[in-house]
Amino acid sequence: MTNYLASNLRNLKARELIKSKEEVQIKSEKVQAKIIGIKEKRKKGTSDANEARQAAKKQRRMEARAKVLAFPAPEGPMTTLRQLGAAKLEELEV
Repeated sequence: MTNYLASNLRNLKARELIKSKEEVQIKSEKVQAKIIGIKEKRKKGTSDANEARQAAKKQRRMEARAKVLAFPAPEGPMTTLRQLGAAKLEELEV
């Protein structure tokens, strides 16, 4: 744990004194309990709204996937964008 109070002091004796007091306070059971309590309060739990939003998003993805899979599969060789561009250039040259 960083010592915010002691880090800005130039006086080495004062800095060491503050550091030692902080260390003693941190080792105290009361302070440990408060630290744990504060950390528990800061934790983010999963919210019901978040879970509902994620479920709706997943449902939309699955519906879109089903629509795409319902189309017939393409037949024959697939043309690439490079091939399409080359064909357009040939048309323009002719």
